[in-house]
Amino acid sequence: MAAGCLKDLTFALELGLAVPFKKKQEINRLIADNGGRVSYMINRKTSYLVASDDILEKSYSSKLQAATRHGIPVVTLDFLNDCAEAGGLVSAKPYLLQAGGSASSSSRGKTAGLSTVKVMARKKVVARPPPTVRVWPYKTTDRDAPQWPEDNYEVAKTNVFQQGNYYYNLELHVAEPPRKRRMYRIFTHAGVVSDLDADAEAGTKEVRYLGNLQDAEGTYSQLYTTMSGQGYKRVNLLASSRIGSDKAKAQGNRLMQGPSALSEPVQKLVEYLYSEATHKITSALQR
Repeated sequence: MAAGCLKDLTFALELGLAVPFKKKQEINRLIADNGGRVSYMINRKTSYLVASDDILEKSYSSKLQAATRHGIPVVTLDFLNDCAEAGGLVSAKPYLLQAGGSASSSSRGKTAGLSTVKVMARKKVVARPPPTVRVWPYKTTDRDAPQWPEDNYEVAKTNVFQQGNYYYNLELHVAEPPRKRRMYRIFTHAGVVSDLDADAEAGTKEVRYLGNLQDAEGTYSQLYTTMSGQGYKRVNLLASSRIGSDKAKAQGNRLMQGPSALSEPVQKLVEYLYSEATHKITSALQR
């Protein structure tokens, strides 16, 4: 790809399980090496949302919803690949999964009339009820528990719910051990936010192991629906950085912070202010 051909463009990514972790890293590098920016949040400054085909099969996607709300065009991965082959920016129209609003697109210098592009209807997938699975403590030492590569897996999807001072974290983990079939598990972390101030490991952490992607997605969706039905609200801002699995917390910190140009004292000050802000939010919710 010609250097700088993505200059001044901001891309958000919504890549499902069909895209391996290494491929996701390559996509990030491709964008950055050619002057583009990768954003982990969608706002009015986002130029495109790049999504894999399997994302549209999901029953929900917060990024797709945000793209619709802000009029952001949603394109396939082929858009980036073909830009690379062409050595420059190509028309996004042939790659649209979801068209952006023409008014908002024009205001950002995008091609007018994207909202007139029609997207072919996809075949409806009939979901089957998820199986009844055993619930295990997270990192259990029970010999009967399935083996899981704790140092080599990916957090494919996560959602956090909150109701007052109570939280519920939901994650889908995927592992691809060498010479073994792909593995799936659902991780949950539930408890009281204020307890995490005194104990970083507070709350109940549990896992469910599934044999295939369909069962894993079904179980994830079932738990998501259950929490929504109990009055919990999905939140984008974590009430505590101590919520989640070890891998999710590590990845979340890297994604939010990135390579910082700030001095170490300033970074610590920012962390302190963030901690104070989330504490005040939690205190207000308790009243």
